[in-house]
Order: sequence, then structure tokens, then C-alpha cells
Amino acid sequence: MRTLIAYSTKGGACRECAEVLASRIPDATIYDLNDGAPDLNDFDIVIAGSGIRMGGAYRPFRKFLKENADALLAKKVAFFISNAQTEKADKIIEKNIPADLRNTAFIMRTFGGRAPFGKNKGDPDWMLTDAVEEFANVVNDAGRSAK
Repeated sequence: MRTLIAYSTKGGACRECAEVLASRIPDATIYDLNDGAPDLNDFDIVIAGSGIRMGGAYRPFRKFLKENADALLAKKVAFFISNAQTEKADKIIEKNIPADLRNTAFIMRTFGGRAPFGKNKGDPDWMLTDAVEEFANVVNDAGRSAK
């Protein structure tokens, strides 16, 4: 199964999450949504992620979801966010991902985040690697069950 990991980042944390995730999913392609939108026809599973600033996902992520909603609803989809305030992840996901896509997703998680300022700036251990590992395992199982 071909898997797309599309992400939007400003400070690079979400890109790092996408790269670590891709290293755990065979045949995964990474795409930066800041460069536009990929052709979803080439993929069986679509994972979309965004950095979060002040509770909001970045515009390229929101635009991707809006412009590709019908195509995403017809695929296996999963979502992740990179946010420093992990205790607010559920509310952030609810605010930034439309209900129909949330209801279709087979997994949604936060991978933690690096605040542009504050207590974990410069901390190399900011990423929730257990969450990334769990997410990758669920995606890989979804890919195997679809074959």
C-alpha cells in the first residue's frame, strides 16, 4: 500500500515528525504542503499533519483538507499534530479537522512539539516517540488489512 505523509510546518517540528514516521512505514512518501498539494490518486493511505501555533493548524494543512475533502473521505486517512501543549491535543484536533474527516480517520494523535519559545525550546527529547511508534504500527496494520 502506498502511503502519503503530507504535512505543514513553520519551525520544522512537524517535518521532523513526518520524517520519523516515514522511517517506520514502508513505501511512504513525504510531501510538504507548503509546496502545494500532491496527487492523492497515487496513494491508498493518506496521513496529514500540521504544526500548531496558538491552537490553530497552519493554513496549507487547512486548505489541503478543505480542497481534498471528498478524495480524503474515500481513502484510509489518519492525522497527527505537532503541538507543545499536548494536554490540549483533543480540543486542537476537534477545532482544526472537520468532523467528517475525524470520523473517517483510523487514528489521530499528537506527537508533541517544540515551542518557538518557552520551556522545551532546544530540548532534543520533545517528540513523543512512543506515540509515533504506536501511530506507525496502526498505519502498517491498516495497510496489511487492505491488501
